[in-house]
Amino acid sequence: MTGMKVLASTGRRTGDLTMALPGRIAPGTAWVAMECQGAGTLTVDAGSLGIYTEPCFDHADGSANAYESGAPRTAASLRVTADPGLTWAVSVGWDPSRSHPR
Repeated sequence: MTGMKVLASTGRRTGDLTMALPGRIAPGTAWVAMECQGAGTLTVDAGSLGIYTEPCFDHADGSANAYESGAPRTAASLRVTADPGLTWAVSVGWDPSRSHPR
């Protein structure tokens, strides 16, 4: 997709994590994608881009969540909280398009 950018990517990890996001995000669609494996719950707090909870299982599974905005917004940090024993990965991306113009 033209103009798509990765704003943050954690790679595969265990435990909790807090990392910086770029702060100001231009109008368009921001994506928060997550995958986890193991028994438990993964919670991803991407600030103004939303808070998402993913149930995790022994087989790898995940979801992608989109946040569309016609105005700039701020997202200063990404906080991931994982139950013990989970392996997970999270990516945050952005593209200038919106599927439902406002």
